Amino acid sequence: MAGMPHAIATHLLLLAAALATGPALAQTPAERASRQLNREEQQDRARDAAEAAREPQPIVPPAQVLPLEADRNSLRPDVGRPEEAGRLGTGNAGMQPGLNQNTQR
Repeated sequence: MAGMPHAIATHLLLLAAALATGPALAQTPAERASRQLNREEQQDRARDAAEAAREPQPIVPPAQVLPLEADRNSLRPDVGRPEEAGRLGTGNAGMQPGLNQNTQR
C-alpha cells in the first residue's frame, strides 16, 4: 500500500470493510421475517408479564378453611341457574317442563 495512490487505498479499505460486514447485512426475506417474528414474540411476552404483574394476586384461603367453605356453600339456597354452576345434570335438557312428569293425567 506504500506505493498506491491514496484514493485506491481508500477504495480497498472500503471494499474490505464491505466484504467483512456483507454477510451480516445480507439477509433473505425469510431471515428478516424470522427475526421480526422473534422480536414481536419477545415484546408480547414482556407486555404479558407486565400486565400480569399489575393484576391483583388471587387470595387463597388457608387449607383449614376450605371444608368450612364447602359446608357453607351447601347451605345456600339454589337461586338462579344451577346448571351454570354445574350442580344440575343436563340429561333432560331440551325437554319441555311438564312433559312426562305425570302420566296419570
